Amino acid sequence: MRRAPRIAEVATDEVTYVLGLGSLAAQPNPLQLAGPAAAIWSLIDGERSESDIVEVLLAELEAAEGAPTADELTAHVHAFVDQMVELGLAVR
Repeated sequence: MRRAPRIAEVATDEVTYVLGLGSLAAQPNPLQLAGPAAAIWSLIDGERSESDIVEVLLAELEAAEGAPTADELTAHVHAFVDQMVELGLAVR
């Protein structure tokens, strides 16, 4: 899985803005990603699979109180990736 070609991205400490330059008619405004969404986005690098992303996030959240289960996190990552693919921002 990788990010789509022709995207613009600006990341700050608090939020990441992503805009698909090839689909401005469908998404004229940048998508704002924060928290878990920004964390998942940062791991979409063309090297990792969705399963790899889940493993990385599980390891990071392992000690956190109220952390999601592996099944819950898998569902969240899959739904996020589905949305990014639908918006033309990621490619499976």
